[in-house]
Amino acid sequence: MQKLFYIPYSDVIEAHHSILSVQIGSGYIGYAITTDEHHLLELGWYASKAAYATSLQELLKEQTHLNQNFSKLNFCIDSNSNVLMPTERATEDFDAALYLNSHNVADIVLQNQISSLSLSNIYSVPYPLHEAFPEGWTFKPIHLKTLFLNNLADDKGRGNITLNIMNDHINVIVSRGNKLLIAQSYHFSSPDDVLFYLLKICETHDLQQRELVLKISGLIDRDSSLYKALYQYFLIIEFESASWKIKENNIDFAPHLFRTLNLLSLCES
Repeated sequence: MQKLFYIPYSDVIEAHHSILSVQIGSGYIGYAITTDEHHLLELGWYASKAAYATSLQELLKEQTHLNQNFSKLNFCIDSNSNVLMPTERATEDFDAALYLNSHNVADIVLQNQISSLSLSNIYSVPYPLHEAFPEGWTFKPIHLKTLFLNNLADDKGRGNITLNIMNDHINVIVSRGNKLLIAQSYHFSSPDDVLFYLLKICETHDLQQRELVLKISGLIDRDSSLYKALYQYFLIIEFESASWKIKENNIDFAPHLFRTLNLLSLCES
């Protein structure tokens, strides 16, 4: 496990007054400790080629204070092993669809409700990861796509593409007229891969590249080859912001980098 970004907190963290948010996905694991007033106390982001359960165990071994009893715990899984269904049909048989998205019969199947869209996000948590959770952790997991869909912005009919960049994959949420068109993840190895997916989406759904808003978050900056490539094809690009407050003695960083952890830390349940 390789540490990519770390904001240490110099003082003793009072766990019973703090919120721990952990996010895990293919190739990475990250966490943030915040207060009830949304102050960021500590943040860590790691690259990991290990299985989800091993990544979590390695994180807890390196950062032993994360085993404390925090006042609240939020856990998010970033995977493609999920199915979006109308809420009224969420009780139907969805096993076949999950299997097509890398579901294992031993995995734990969970649901998140997306009330604003009348959808249920049905997804699986690998059984070894479920068993790796410390005994003291009490929480309701949330899928990363649920986080995005709960925070869809009004597109005013022009269309929005929310693009979140992780270590080796992107999460893409596409909407128009407040109607969801796509919620998918794609692996990529070069900026050309990302452009291919986005341009194909625009062509398929008749989205105008000069009119839609491309909202970006994750591991990207303005000097990167990926951003420069996107800038050649999309007129309106916005970096997503984070709302947490950072202490003056902490290292400053672009707010869009870890927006997903910020959204996770704000979850009510």
